[in-house]
Amino acid sequence: MFNIGSGWNYSVNTVFDIINRQLNAKISPLYGERLIEPAMTLADCSKAVQELGWRPSIDLEDGIVDLLRNVQPSMTI
Repeated sequence: MFNIGSGWNYSVNTVFDIINRQLNAKISPLYGERLIEPAMTLADCSKAVQELGWRPSIDLEDGIVDLLRNVQPSMTI
């Protein structure tokens, strides 16, 4: 089993802000009841690097841009 991630920790707010900016939207986040969750999560991909030679090649913002480019035509906002 391998963890696959960038090695960087991103908050939900950061992801939200990137999506908002890329969509040229001015959507305010809605926060629900805070659940008991880890304060930080981070996928350690060192095992994948060592055993598979895999390294992340796309940063978060570029990945979100690619995702939105593929799904945006079918989105209604």
